[in-house]
Amino acid sequence: MVIQVGRRSTFDVISSVRKVVIPCDENSAGRDMRQLHPSQVGYICLSETPEGKSTGLVKHLAMAAIISPRSNTRSVAKYLLKCTLTPGPVEVLLDGMCIGTTSIPHSTIRTYLKRKHKYVSVMLSSPDGDIITVRTWSGRPMRPVYNINNGMPKDTPWKNLLKSGAVEYVDPTETSGLQIAPSLKDVVYGVHTHAEIHPSILFGFSASLIPFANHNQTARNIFAS
Repeated sequence: MVIQVGRRSTFDVISSVRKVVIPCDENSAGRDMRQLHPSQVGYICLSETPEGKSTGLVKHLAMAAIISPRSNTRSVAKYLLKCTLTPGPVEVLLDGMCIGTTSIPHSTIRTYLKRKHKYVSVMLSSPDGDIITVRTWSGRPMRPVYNINNGMPKDTPWKNLLKSGAVEYVDPTETSGLQIAPSLKDVVYGVHTHAEIHPSILFGFSASLIPFANHNQTARNIFAS
């Protein structure tokens, strides 16, 4: 598939290279694939899609969303093997492969790995909390959120926020196990674990230029983007 890159402006170029194209016949009558799934919020722009037959089949990444690079699997595996030296009831999986069992709490493992490898996802993949899943492979959509467990973020450079753990990248699977507040003002300690950075980053680069988008009809935002 060949996608033409727009050259009218800097934002046009950025928007073109951040397209997400669903490989499906645009004449298909299916609606589900054209709609935005709740798990895609924060990763896919809420409004930016073309009109006509391609509506919903061509989407765009949200402003702060990235595609994860591959992390250092060897370093992650080395740490997880140390965790399994204290065996317990919790099974540890690394990229789908069982490493062993451990008694170390999930929160401890997650905090360490997130500090060392910012593009690693760590989650409890079992309702009973007896399986810890760690993913390091590339190609996962990720977005930044505030981690309120590491203290309230301060007005510091972005790289310092990532280094301190105040901001961390999460993927859709990991997000399903987190309690994310709409903003820092809405955080309820003991209930929420994370908070959204700002509502504007739920949009893509083109849609974020729409004045007062939160006061427009949804269809109007789609036309304007």
